[in-house]
Amino acid sequence: MDEFPNGTNAIVCVLAYTGYDMEDAMILNKSSVERGFAHASLYKTETINLAKEKGVNMKFKRASNKERPRDPPVGAFGAEFPRVPVDKSQAFVDPPIIDPDGLPRIGAPVWTGESYYNAVDTLSGKNKSGKLKGEETAVVDQVAIIGHGKGGDITHANIKLRFNRNPVIGDKFSSRHGQKGVLSRLYDDVDMPFSEATGMRPDLLINPHAFPSRMTIGMLIESLTGKAGLLKGEFVDSSPFQGADSDGGDGREPVDNLAICREFCEALEEAGFCRNGGETMVCGVSGELFQVDTYIGCVYYQVRFLLFVSRGGRARRAHPDPSGGGASRESV
Repeated sequence: MDEFPNGTNAIVCVLAYTGYDMEDAMILNKSSVERGFAHASLYKTETINLAKEKGVNMKFKRASNKERPRDPPVGAFGAEFPRVPVDKSQAFVDPPIIDPDGLPRIGAPVWTGESYYNAVDTLSGKNKSGKLKGEETAVVDQVAIIGHGKGGDITHANIKLRFNRNPVIGDKFSSRHGQKGVLSRLYDDVDMPFSEATGMRPDLLINPHAFPSRMTIGMLIESLTGKAGLLKGEFVDSSPFQGADSDGGDGREPVDNLAICREFCEALEEAGFCRNGGETMVCGVSGELFQVDTYIGCVYYQVRFLLFVSRGGRARRAHPDPSGGGASRESV
């Protein structure tokens, strides 16, 4: 978990706020996302072996034709990339993605449909290039040459591409206890509720109605113990089954199953907080105090699973299909 984490520690507030957290929806603090909360990277490695090409003598080499100025491309969700002006006509061109050896430059952004490597047939002079598929922009992360002898031509290489997966509306999150939710809105930091005692604004808001039906008591315990661990500056064990052993007739002493809760409740009291994890919150829009305490603490949330809007998401029928079939052509 320390070397390859699949989530982020988040300050989670259990509160029904603005209606954007109804059902399985959840609200994220926009400033937290801009600071890097729940950002992830997807790596894809492609192996190109030119030695397997039959009837040709291929080697990696950049094409001789020059790149022509063109309009700056736009990504699937309006993403743009800075371009270098060529002349006063404001035409734009990318810095070359492919180096003279035919392999991509490390750190070069690659857009959909762009070539990121090129090979030339020494017999016929024909070019063969590999183009990026899909709708996402990639960045060349690593290029490894395989089995290249001294002075010989490069015919085998691995190219690792990095795809940034930052949170967007429609992505799905989950705690380690199965408390899943879909991002419905990135809320401005100034409009988020904040603690009266500390002024802290949460990273994530979930609806309290999600707990009774799913009975994820382990998440409540994790929030309580995680908050105590943050205040003490220590690593704590937030697993829900500590001390679950009881006297099963083997003569062992019964164990107090609530000892963990008492320990961390006392730690919260020593730090000046309410022992049950609640705090008085202030509405970020009106500045009024909420009349009830709000449960707030630290919970480890996994960085999205199952759904990725950037990969196409799921198709939803615009109108119900009375025949019970799949999604119709009129999907949104």
